[in-house]
Amino acid sequence: MVPRIILITGATGFVGKHLQEAIVQRMPNARLCLMDHPSSGICGAGITVEYEDETFRVSADLTCNEDSRLALEALAKKVGVPDMVFHLAARAEVARSLRAPSDTYNTNVVGTARLLEALSDLTNTCRVLIPSSAQVYAAAALGAPAAGAAAPSETAGPTAPEPTAPPDTTRLLNEAAPIGPSSHYGVSKFAQEEVGRLFYKTTGLPVLITRAFNHTGPGQSTGFVVPDFARQIALLEREAVAARARVGNLDTRRDYLDVRDVVDAYLVVMEQGEPGRPYNVASGITWSARELLHMLTEMANVEVEIEVDQRLVRPLDVSYSAGDATRLRALGWTPSRDIRDTIKETLDYWRRMTGARLKPRRAL
Repeated sequence: MVPRIILITGATGFVGKHLQEAIVQRMPNARLCLMDHPSSGICGAGITVEYEDETFRVSADLTCNEDSRLALEALAKKVGVPDMVFHLAARAEVARSLRAPSDTYNTNVVGTARLLEALSDLTNTCRVLIPSSAQVYAAAALGAPAAGAAAPSETAGPTAPEPTAPPDTTRLLNEAAPIGPSSHYGVSKFAQEEVGRLFYKTTGLPVLITRAFNHTGPGQSTGFVVPDFARQIALLEREAVAARARVGNLDTRRDYLDVRDVVDAYLVVMEQGEPGRPYNVASGITWSARELLHMLTEMANVEVEIEVDQRLVRPLDVSYSAGDATRLRALGWTPSRDIRDTIKETLDYWRRMTGARLKPRRAL
């Protein structure tokens, strides 16, 4: 059997690293190719295919006019035309998209169009996965707070998570929920979907689409709720002193998955999904930021006092977000990891990154 050639763009990012591990474990005979941004930051620089540890690596800036074409041609000549492409390269931060909209659109939309254009010049059989986001859904559908809603209390602190209750199925969003992003990131992801669908219709290139709800895990950078909390606690542990951690709105509720469950979903959709049709990646169960923070403070080795900082509260935030993944579950996917274990692994990751001393909590 001829080994599959699998290309991952944005391969060294948070999800990309976990996806690499999953592919190596499940498809050991695959020829894995990793594409990342050139370290020089110069268009056309570094388009060389290198072989290292059973893996092929190529550098390309997908926002540059010719980089996608040159990189794919070099890859095809040395390795072969990809059978699968996981297009993970993206700007993924909602807050950053509000500060630098054009950068988000350039990376997420223009970069995707250039990659698909170059790929469709080589083949119309390669399956391409575009990971979109629940951020494409309308804020009203996601449960945005009413105008004039009270700001979070300055003294709000973590409370114990309640026993997991059956999800409120009346509030779960399926793929037919209204579209209406409330951030430039969300707009860019829906535009990315539309670019992919149009390439599928006009060239036959089978483009798959997923809409992942919140996901976290070890290796996620700051700028997201769980790693932000975990890093602050790890730094406090490193100093071995009780102190305050600054947080934003603790009352929002989100559907959270372990990143490895999300990677599993991507692999299932890649193998079995229908091109052009979106698939929600979600658990249907929500956790508030307050509950997640409580889990982390309970795991901490120092006492942590919580301080709400209004500067960390987003101007456009939704109060509730949970997805219906019935369509994806019909393909055989189901999440298998407990978010509590994920939280613990994420805290341990930041302990390693910050050099925290793992000592028992001291009595004050």
